[in-house]
Amino acid sequence: MTQDISYRLHESYGYRLSRLSRINEKHFEEAISPIGISRLTWCVLCAVGLEQIVFPSAIAAYLGVEKSIISRLLRDMEKDKLIIKKPHSGDGRATCIELTDKGQSILQKVKRHAAATARHFESKLTKQELAEFYRLIDKLMEGEDTAIPRI
Repeated sequence: MTQDISYRLHESYGYRLSRLSRINEKHFEEAISPIGISRLTWCVLCAVGLEQIVFPSAIAAYLGVEKSIISRLLRDMEKDKLIIKKPHSGDGRATCIELTDKGQSILQKVKRHAAATARHFESKLTKQELAEFYRLIDKLMEGEDTAIPRI
């Protein structure tokens, strides 16, 4: 005999979290769409230009995505003249990523859109609520496998 489990989709944790994520993504994607880059491209620009993470495998680890996804994206970004690939000065087998002037310019432009999106949603919470929200998000992610197929 099976026990009836009460479940209400719109009241569920997963639905609410996914919906919030998609609402945030949509807000940001609408802002950056005219610039012609994806959220993942934006994340790579941030990793390289803001965090100085220059090795493809380190970029993948930092973003929590598979290396193959980053490899394909870096090829596309190179074609779009957003990055250049250079051999590492100490190890010619290793490749380093640098932003081009175009990549740096787009990074600066999109930073304003990212900040505006963050302000839009963060302004709905008090400072205390926001700190608690971030703490709870970190707690929920703690101990989980962070590699995901795409951001």
